[in-house]
Amino acid sequence: MLLAGDLYDGDWKDYNTGLYFLGCMRRLRESGIRAFIITGNHDAASQITKQLRLPDNVTMFSTRKPESVVLDEWNVAIHGQGFATRAVMEDISQTYPHGIPQLFNIGMLHTCLNGKPGHDPYAPCTVDGLRSKGYQYWALGHVHTREEVSQQPWIVFPGNTQGRHIRETGPKGCTLVTVDNLEVDSVEHRDLDGAGLWLGKIVVQTRPTIAADGLLARDDAISGLSRAIQHLESDEIALAGLAGEVAVLRQKLPAELLSGEDRYDPTDPVELRLALADVRELLVNRLLRAD
Repeated sequence: MLLAGDLYDGDWKDYNTGLYFLGCMRRLRESGIRAFIITGNHDAASQITKQLRLPDNVTMFSTRKPESVVLDEWNVAIHGQGFATRAVMEDISQTYPHGIPQLFNIGMLHTCLNGKPGHDPYAPCTVDGLRSKGYQYWALGHVHTREEVSQQPWIVFPGNTQGRHIRETGPKGCTLVTVDNLEVDSVEHRDLDGAGLWLGKIVVQTRPTIAADGLLARDDAISGLSRAIQHLESDEIALAGLAGEVAVLRQKLPAELLSGEDRYDPTDPVELRLALADVRELLVNRLLRAD
């Protein structure tokens, strides 16, 4: 079993996450299955402060330099290196060793390859660079959408095992690779997400509906408030001024919130307009409440 990074999504709140994983690895051990792991940007060595002793069927590759593990009983060599820090910006695949003759060589790498929309550009590399190593298979992590990048040799992003948010739809799982006589015989996607309905978020908004035209037609402070918000929404210069004020808040937000796929930037015009709509609803409803 190959796990190509981001096994954990940041540091554990307690040991239960690690203990659950250890239980799963022990089940593999009882069935004679070995597991090989590299760390990625979410579970880099610098991100995980808690450590547990892994069972002897699990190999965690070094984060300092590429390592190779030879499985003589299967004529297989596995090469890999994990992330020491969250943001690895160099092409670490360049220092991977060349494939070992007469063995089926597998490369494990957490990478954006040559860039993927919506994914941070960690450990960038090229298809030609990976081909130059002479491996028969590359198991890549980081990109959440499954993609068979190449078949000569096989270079595969299996995608994640379950969508992380409501926009990640479609089957999620792993890739099963069958090898015969040191050559890839088949590469198959296997669903692991159960294909059921998962609720990402429930937002309850039971405020009464208030017509915007009716508010603007009033001759009081509420209409003045509505016009002021409408001006901020429609005037680019006014919106830019608001973004400048909100920039103070942005500086206080953690880096994790400002980057990645679920990034949130309070100075972004789209986010500002959504916030202004919420502000209008909140203030007007409170001002119009009977009590």
